[in-house]
Amino acid sequence: MSVKAVIDVGTNSVKLLVMSYGEGGPSVLCDLAEIVRLGEGTSRSKLLGRGAMERTLRVVCEMARSARLFGADEIVAVGTQALREAQNAGEFIERARSGCRVEIRVISGEEEAALSFEAALFEMGRLSDRTAVCVFDVGGGSSEIVCGGKNGVRSRVSLPVGALSLHAAYFKGLSQIRGEVVREACGRVRALLCEVPESRAADDSPRIVGVGGTITTLACVMMGRDLTDHGTISGAELSLSEAEHQIAMYAATPLAERRLIKGLNPKRADIILAGACIVRELLLRMGGESLTVSARGLRYGVMKKVFG
Repeated sequence: MSVKAVIDVGTNSVKLLVMSYGEGGPSVLCDLAEIVRLGEGTSRSKLLGRGAMERTLRVVCEMARSARLFGADEIVAVGTQALREAQNAGEFIERARSGCRVEIRVISGEEEAALSFEAALFEMGRLSDRTAVCVFDVGGGSSEIVCGGKNGVRSRVSLPVGALSLHAAYFKGLSQIRGEVVREACGRVRALLCEVPESRAADDSPRIVGVGGTITTLACVMMGRDLTDHGTISGAELSLSEAEHQIAMYAATPLAERRLIKGLNPKRADIILAGACIVRELLLRMGGESLTVSARGLRYGVMKKVFG
């Protein structure tokens, strides 16, 4: 038996996946996430903040230690939007290499989208040759949209907007949010989505799958439960009307009270409104009434690609 690990260093969170590979096939030993906000302020300054780097490096080191305690003989780490755009990303990567013994490879938005697609496809199981699938991965600093099917990817787009960056641009420092501000934020996402093909014909409507912390959080709030068991969240249907309901609820609820909402991680309470706006606009652009929630994301796609 061999044990492998993947660390996903995202803009908003760091995630660890550890899997064992034996005669019975692969099995998950550990799957956890920690919100660190590495990309806080990066979209404006193009620099990673000192505090953000320190807390993220601490979590990366802790996750690497956990992986090795599980017996991982190989750790693969990838970085996404914050490390793609930060001018001092090299310093962070070198410190992770020297201090945590973790080599982080920064991947392009296109590769991120393709890997998220593979992860979601893997969880969906067998598809017919005619099944069209579009996967949304709403991250902290970017959002990926990739469409394809059983025979592979047909199109992929990486948008430079995520829950953390949209929050910073429109909602940061506000407790209760006016409707006009929400409309402005949604309009910004809508403008960026112009490059994504619409899919509104009944015979061309794809099956839409959502991955990432924003999607699973919206599902947890909808179901009124915490994300303690991925199996209870994966496969849930999140409707456009539910996304719109949650947007209205978050905008009207002061931040301190928002943190008490069942199913909402208090560390995500401030940025969830921005994330919900992105989900709403994605569904509208694709002509979808709902999406299927997947608790698998980029880390599973990396695991599948690298280790099979």
